[in-house]
Amino acid sequence: MKDIVSNKRRISVLGLIKFIAAVAIVYYHTIDPWLNHWGSLFLLVELFFFITGYFTYKHFDEINSPNRLSLEEKSKRAIKYTFNKIKPLMPYIIIAIVLHFVAMALLALQGSAAKVGLLDIVIKSIMDILFLGSQINVDNWALWFISAMVIAMPLFCIICQYRQKYVHVIGFLLAAILFYFNTPNLDIISGVGAIIRAFVGLATGGAVYIIADKISHDNHSKSKLAKVFLSVLNIGIFILAFVVMYPTGNSLNSRHCQSLAIILLILFVILLMSKLTMLTDISSRVMNFLEKISMVLFFVHQPILQIVLLWKPLNTLQFRGLMIASCIAISCGLYALISVFIRVLKKRVKVAGAGSG
Repeated sequence: MKDIVSNKRRISVLGLIKFIAAVAIVYYHTIDPWLNHWGSLFLLVELFFFITGYFTYKHFDEINSPNRLSLEEKSKRAIKYTFNKIKPLMPYIIIAIVLHFVAMALLALQGSAAKVGLLDIVIKSIMDILFLGSQINVDNWALWFISAMVIAMPLFCIICQYRQKYVHVIGFLLAAILFYFNTPNLDIISGVGAIIRAFVGLATGGAVYIIADKISHDNHSKSKLAKVFLSVLNIGIFILAFVVMYPTGNSLNSRHCQSLAIILLILFVILLMSKLTMLTDISSRVMNFLEKISMVLFFVHQPILQIVLLWKPLNTLQFRGLMIASCIAISCGLYALISVFIRVLKKRVKVAGAGSG
């Protein structure tokens, strides 16, 4: 079976959007969210789910495949697609796990994590990573994201392969409404809740694809002036989503704020992907680079912050800014090192293959 992951041109502006969201999430992790801060910024994780769900549904909608595939064949395609999506991230996931263990070891040695041995701390940490649990009173950081995606994405991919767009869009939007507007606390990063959150986010992205695709087909010609207006409107929606995430008073989980923020994020992605704006026409190598850095930053920043917090609280805006800049610099360095390593490794494998041939 040939590789089902195609190398299609990405929308460059998504790189900038993902980077802004990743930096905002880092900022969220540098503050005490229970204070009167931007405590609902964790909702920007949903943006990553939406975009991933959009391109996943788009892929399975566009690939040429027999009309009637067996469930087994659909499952194989789903697992292969998931594996090919996770594979490029594996070096950074491994680095995040190593940093995670270092932070856990330091916490254990300081006696602030739990009154048990270091080995027990590490074992429970592994349980956190694998089962999205909360074995000890320490977050498992960004690793829950991958654990949840590995479980949720194959199921979502299987559903995408059934060519029933209207059934899908109704089901996906219903799941989004039931989850986002009825869950008391959207910050779900453990157990079944994390898997449901990942699946609903992907499903919402699938609904965005169906709606945006319909809009783009029904609006073939738009004047430049209209595109400029819609571009400004869409940027305004994105900024407004950030503003809405500032909770009223001390209500971190203000249902009204969260519901409106989710609606704005969904509208933003629909308008962006519907090709009604000029934003999707922007092409930039810098933005493409920022997209890659955003995922590295997403995985490695929390254990770095946790290690720093062992010695100094992030209680000033200047120190938070310094830590965010440091995390970005470390992410860029890691990406550069791993890219060079992979390039050298591929070259050696190619030379070795040519020599043996």
